[in-house]
Amino acid sequence: MKTSQMLKVIPIATLALLMSCSGNKSEEATETQNEKVKVKVETVSVQDVEQLSEFTATVEANIKNNIAPQTPFRIEKIFAEVGDHVKAGQLLAKMDATSLKQAKIQLDNQEIEFKRIDELYKVGGASKSAWDAQKTSLEVARETYKNLEDPIAKPDQRNRNRPQLR
Repeated sequence: MKTSQMLKVIPIATLALLMSCSGNKSEEATETQNEKVKVKVETVSVQDVEQLSEFTATVEANIKNNIAPQTPFRIEKIFAEVGDHVKAGQLLAKMDATSLKQAKIQLDNQEIEFKRIDELYKVGGASKSAWDAQKTSLEVARETYKNLEDPIAKPDQRNRNRPQLR
């Protein structure tokens, strides 16, 4: 029976001990509530605010166009410089006339060669393969001469909007 009484006394003694250790906490809590917070007050006014900022950066183009002739010929004169604004169809450079003359001579030579092989083919002295090869060479020479003569007249489908070289 003593143990059951002891078990009843231990919680009461523990409670009394805890209450005695707590001190005056209620007074400290009321003191912090009575303390006033200091606030700085400013009057509102309209004024200009500078909105300029300086940054260091590198500017690069989204799209770069490397313009070059379709055939490696000499350029006689350049009409636009790096950084100039250009439009589609604007003349950027003039090709050397020597290239055009060479293309014309090659075209004339290809026409003569085709006439020869054509006569030989008709009488059976040349094969169909040789005739086809000579005809292809003639067509290539004609297109080369035509493109050199006036490259803006029929622009390449891929470069339709790009300025052409002349």
